[in-house]
Amino acid sequence: MKVCKFGGSSLCNAEQFQKVRKIIKSDPFRRYVVVSAPGKRFTEDQKITDALYECYETASNAKNTELIFSRICDRYDKIIKDLGLKLSLEDAYKTILRHLHTGVNCDYIVSRGEYLCGRIMAAYLEYDFVDAAELIVFNGDGSLNAEKTNSRIGEVLKNHYHAVIPGFYGIGENQKIVTFSRGGSDITGALIAKGVCADIYENWTDVPGVLTASPSLIPNADKVDFMRYSELFQLSRLGADVFHTDAIAPLKEAGIPTSIRNTNSPDQSGTMICKEIPESLKSQPLFCGLAAEIGDGTSTEKVLLHLVGCQLSLILSDVLCALRKAGIDPLFMEDRTNDWVFGIKRQQITEASVAVYTSLVKNRNRRSINEQTKAK
Repeated sequence: MKVCKFGGSSLCNAEQFQKVRKIIKSDPFRRYVVVSAPGKRFTEDQKITDALYECYETASNAKNTELIFSRICDRYDKIIKDLGLKLSLEDAYKTILRHLHTGVNCDYIVSRGEYLCGRIMAAYLEYDFVDAAELIVFNGDGSLNAEKTNSRIGEVLKNHYHAVIPGFYGIGENQKIVTFSRGGSDITGALIAKGVCADIYENWTDVPGVLTASPSLIPNADKVDFMRYSELFQLSRLGADVFHTDAIAPLKEAGIPTSIRNTNSPDQSGTMICKEIPESLKSQPLFCGLAAEIGDGTSTEKVLLHLVGCQLSLILSDVLCALRKAGIDPLFMEDRTNDWVFGIKRQQITEASVAVYTSLVKNRNRRSINEQTKAK
């Protein structure tokens, strides 16, 4: 069984909905679908969630929300029309407007992006629609009640062979809607995967997977094929926004592999994330990512360059050699749990990143050639 989550870029218009439907219907094991709110259709466009935040702020300041809200409704109605669906969301629109005018909490308003998108996707797939408020439970302090959530997911979804579930929100005290932080649909997907004991969790987005370096450091970085959850957590903490850090724990605890895939290139393999690397790859020194962060505040001229992966000590001498050939002597180096950290002068960060990355790619290519030679 597979649980699939589709991000906002995968749902921005009817054409993207069609791609999603094709992906889901191509594999009968894809039974549960978690959706985000529609994202940008083009660079200058506005994400639905941002539009809903704007709508809430406008209403809070006692200003007219008609123009903003009608723009939101038009987005959804166009998707419905372009898909040829006989579906009306007018009652839902009226309910949201009524809440806007009576001062409902912000979380309810911004959660409607996922709710409305889920209604459309369920109709398009001809799957059951299951409101996230029936599944995801929050405590009074806004934290997730993981135990109740896991129990509810198992109990409710056993009655739905196929279902579409909106991401990002759940129910809190007094039956009020509560949201996760931005990007929280990843968390919903992870919780659903754990609750139904999925074999694989698929996170569909607009990138081919996790990249081996931050694009700000290496614009044309390659994709990582396999990595551990501990390495994904470190890269997410360092700024990789392909996966929400809070979505990692439920999947890691349950031992469910995650596949990060590109909705626009579904035939590509993406990145597979596991609790542990497959046995066939354990003998290889693997680097998963190169990222940088500002130092601890003691020096604004220092940047920390992180090399994330496993068995990095086997290639450390190559990395140091590459840095020195580039005329860079690290201020310090430190072996941490999931990575090696190098202190680099800020003005040298570009040269250091290119030198290290080039060394790593050469190491990987050399290893690949050696393995092919052995195989012959």
